[in-house]
Amino acid sequence: MEEGKQNFFEEDVTEQKTSDSELDSELESEKTEPTKDAELEGENPESGEADSGIAEDDKEGSESSEPIEDDQTETKTAPPPVFDQTAERDAQEGKTFFGKYRKFIVPIIAVLIVLIVGAGVKSFIDAQPVRLSKELKVEFEGYDGYGTVKYNKSKLDEKIMEVSYKKAGLPLNQAKHLESGSGNYLKIAAAEVMRNNVSYGFDKTDHLKNGDKVVFTVVCEGDKKAFVSETKEYTVKGLKEFQQISLEDLQKEYPIQFIGYNKFGSVQYDSTIYDINANLDGSLANDTAVKVGIRKDALEDLAKQGKKLQDDTNEIVVRVSGLKEVTEISGLKDMFDAANTYMQAKTKNDDYRTYQVEKQKDYIKFSPSGSRSEKGDEGSVSARTVYKVTETVKYFLSDNPSTKTYFTYFGCENMKVVDERAILKTDSYGYTSVGSQWANLESIQAELKSSGFAEYTAQQ
Repeated sequence: MEEGKQNFFEEDVTEQKTSDSELDSELESEKTEPTKDAELEGENPESGEADSGIAEDDKEGSESSEPIEDDQTETKTAPPPVFDQTAERDAQEGKTFFGKYRKFIVPIIAVLIVLIVGAGVKSFIDAQPVRLSKELKVEFEGYDGYGTVKYNKSKLDEKIMEVSYKKAGLPLNQAKHLESGSGNYLKIAAAEVMRNNVSYGFDKTDHLKNGDKVVFTVVCEGDKKAFVSETKEYTVKGLKEFQQISLEDLQKEYPIQFIGYNKFGSVQYDSTIYDINANLDGSLANDTAVKVGIRKDALEDLAKQGKKLQDDTNEIVVRVSGLKEVTEISGLKDMFDAANTYMQAKTKNDDYRTYQVEKQKDYIKFSPSGSRSEKGDEGSVSARTVYKVTETVKYFLSDNPSTKTYFTYFGCENMKVVDERAILKTDSYGYTSVGSQWANLESIQAELKSSGFAEYTAQQ
């Protein structure tokens, strides 16, 4: 009978799984049979085959439709707890839902995993120092031997600022609009410290030739480094070859010109290209050899233009030519005549003083105009005539006069020359008389020569 009960409950459980509503109705009507503690009938202790006895009782139990009544207290088997049923039902529904939407759920989960892992990796990468050289763009320009390195400096500075502010917790686009007095003051200060701790540059930036090695160096200081301290080497290439030019080519592009008059000539030139002895200016004569130096910075500029002098010379020699003769200036005779008239007035005899005057030589000086203020203004001219003077002085109540002989000059100075003509001033001749007196002709001639005067012979 016990076996019959077990089979009955097994079938009952099966029905519970198939329909919850049927299970509830059967549980209301079903009553369990009392269980016995005695050993099952038909058990053979000698053979130990309890299964056969159970099988016989099972048959008897299946043939009987009436439950066995016993004097013992009747017990009822409680139905399975409701939460167990709900959990089982939820599990079944979960399996059904997952199976139905599996092709959508699995990719979503995979994407979430990738995003989570990616966010972790990105956070790790962002925390690492950055290699500034990855942003560097290098170009070599110019000519072989005078090449220069060009790179995107402004982009590097922008990158340094961006990374420094990002590592300080402030995106650069946000930091640009923040004021120092805001709550992000400490972050801004930290970003600026990181930014100022970075320096970079090339070991050589000019006078490069193809094949040279240049090194880009980044140095990052401080405890919290925004960038990696690194070095990177580059090989110079792509520089163009020079165009060889002659001295004649150079002078065609940058001419040297001589102006003025013979023995009073001056040179006009580009002072950024040439270097000429300034003491020669105003005293040049035709056929004089003049050494002209070529400035070092001028050679540098030419090299940057791709031009190079043949034989690598830095000095040239030019001969003065084309200067007109000073005698070609009209009006000089009037100047000397005026000087002579001035001398006569100054050496006029009186009762106590007499002069004996002997003309020695004429001298002239031409001074080129530094800046021509009017059309045709060439400069100015000065004329001086040297005289030997014997002066006798008679003293009052004395029969013994004193006599002395000396050399001096009289002349007119700084008369403007316009279109090869000396213009005498109408208000004053500008005569000058030098009070100094020289003992001999050689002394006064040396003085005049040192002052830029040259002996003058009038044209016949």
